[in-house]
Amino acid sequence: MNKILVDGEIWDLSDENGEVLLEVEGHAQINLQCRHNLKLNIALRDNAELSFFSQDLKSCNLDITMSLENHSKVAFYHAFDNNRENNLNIMAYINGNDNEIDFHIKGVCRTKNMISVDGIVKQKSANNYLKEDIKILTLGGLAYVRPMLHIKALEVNALHNTTISNIRDDELFYLMAKGISKEKATALIAHSYTYFKISNNEKNNDEEIL
Repeated sequence: MNKILVDGEIWDLSDENGEVLLEVEGHAQINLQCRHNLKLNIALRDNAELSFFSQDLKSCNLDITMSLENHSKVAFYHAFDNNRENNLNIMAYINGNDNEIDFHIKGVCRTKNMISVDGIVKQKSANNYLKEDIKILTLGGLAYVRPMLHIKALEVNALHNTTISNIRDDELFYLMAKGISKEKATALIAHSYTYFKISNNEKNNDEEIL
């Protein structure tokens, strides 16, 4: 297992494979272009903040386990477009108080995708926030999504949203009315599921990620 201490910096994990242990301090950012099957164990120390951006265009299997203790935040963004069967498994443990986890997952399913996101909020913890937002576009594939919230504490804000859909006829009609072929319109809509646009309130603008 490769062990990495990430302390207030940007770290690229795209060349990693096998199993990796990350310990996060301060404000850190992880970038991952999935090229290999990868198992990540992420431990956030008190007062840590992690922004995690990953993209999978290679049909990799990705297993992530993360744990938060106190006063920590995670913003997790994962986008994919896969043409082979693959799995995404996430286990998130909130063990202490005043933590936030925000999961954003979206992608294009062309074959078979298994997505499992488990959020566990431990007993006697307080003032925690956990959100799971999953959006899948199916193009001839099958998507199996299992968002699970295991809540053992009373003081917590936990919610999840999952959407699995085909391309809507009105979306195709709008683009084709602009002179775009059906094939290119389909590709444009699919591409929108492989990146995120994130608002930066401090700069009052938007930044495209992935």
